[in-house]
Amino acid sequence: MNFKNLFKVFFLLFSLSVFAQEPIPFRKDSLWGFCNAKKEIFIQCKYNRVNRFFDYPSTVACYSDSCEIISRAGVVLNDKKYEYLKRYKDFYYVKNQDKWGVLNIEGEIILPIQYEKINYIQGLFFASKKEYDSIVFNDTNYLMENDRLYYKIDADTHVVYFDIPIDSMSVDPEFDDVSWAYTEDSLGNTFIDGLYLYKPDLFEIKHEVYNKVGNYIGGIEVPSDWSLGQELIAIKHNGKWGFIDSSLKTIIPFKYEIAKGFCNGLARVKFDGKWGFVNMQDSVIVPFEFDELYNFTGDYFWGKKNRKWALFNSDLKQITDYDFSRVSYFEEGLAYVRKNSKWGYVDHKGDVVIDFQYEMAFEFSENLAHVCSSDSTCGYINKKGKVKIPLVYEKNYGGEFNEGLAEIRVKKEGEYYYGFINKKGKSLILPEYKTCSDYNGFYKGLGMLEFPNDNYNINYKKLFYFDSKGNIFYE
Repeated sequence: MNFKNLFKVFFLLFSLSVFAQEPIPFRKDSLWGFCNAKKEIFIQCKYNRVNRFFDYPSTVACYSDSCEIISRAGVVLNDKKYEYLKRYKDFYYVKNQDKWGVLNIEGEIILPIQYEKINYIQGLFFASKKEYDSIVFNDTNYLMENDRLYYKIDADTHVVYFDIPIDSMSVDPEFDDVSWAYTEDSLGNTFIDGLYLYKPDLFEIKHEVYNKVGNYIGGIEVPSDWSLGQELIAIKHNGKWGFIDSSLKTIIPFKYEIAKGFCNGLARVKFDGKWGFVNMQDSVIVPFEFDELYNFTGDYFWGKKNRKWALFNSDLKQITDYDFSRVSYFEEGLAYVRKNSKWGYVDHKGDVVIDFQYEMAFEFSENLAHVCSSDSTCGYINKKGKVKIPLVYEKNYGGEFNEGLAEIRVKKEGEYYYGFINKKGKSLILPEYKTCSDYNGFYKGLGMLEFPNDNYNINYKKLFYFDSKGNIFYE
């Protein structure tokens, strides 16, 4: 390990030891930095936006035109600026000049910035890049106009143009650039001196697969579709679904109409128009007889026939009749289900625990569930169906409790506003703000909201963070 990398590792370890608590993003006017719980700033507010650290030793901080990776001590870990940086799990996607690459959490290169597309699928990077033909440009076949390269196939009749990276070509140093006037029609077709310019494929797409540390695995194409699971990777190839392992070996042949990722050793697959479950040996565990299926939750699954759902156990014993028009996964022992246009809750035995009386219902979280009455007012009930927080709020798909707080929504003069309450229904943050996402934004001690503004996109000049005590971090 060279000195520069050793220096980075030292600062990462130093940051984690010194800042045991996650640094808090802090906005001062329109610029961002980081502070501690006492609002003492230790990373200067100089960025246009920053991301949270969460449990990681580094994060993304961006200026108006570039981004960098910083440690918890504010040390820049990457060697150069990037147009785009985004952390995903324990690595960073990075982009420069429309090319993608991958960096590790220390800012070191896993995949160089040379790919048209990179997808991370269950521990593997599926990458594709353009490999250009070897072409020598000179005064007989090359001209340039407004940073576009033009290549003359036929000196008398045809001119074509294409984009090509500067390091992929060899240009005669004696040749002076020629300036030509060109025009475009309403369809984007380009002409020079009346000659139509078309864009040939002077490259081929090369497909490469790497593991999470950048070691080459193989050369299969980026799948057109895939489904995440716990073991094998479900991918679509030539119109059919199958499963591969981390070495790209086909474990289950590409024969299914649809396949979902493995969960608890089983995968939902569709064959000949019907759904069933198979194991990792492709043995049929639940026969192909259902119109739709929900994954096993413990020892239970939901099966649908003739537009109605029933509950089954792992022995394929039917527990309920086909009574329900909508069902959900079990959370905290209960599932919300709809019958005769109303929602209620059932347990694993199929017994109705909370009667069908709600216009809308959501999963239980921290022993409370968000429910809505027929007049569309919403609040929270416990597992006995007793109202614990009055039904006075608007329906909110992100209204589950998390770390003792839930996001609530109210309507004022035709506009929706958001705040947070605790489990006693007391307002921690009054509903005077806009939400930044479509789910509860409070996670690991911090939440995020946005001051009202005319911009429908997230406006980083209007965002702020708050903690579980209601402290707000902006100035």
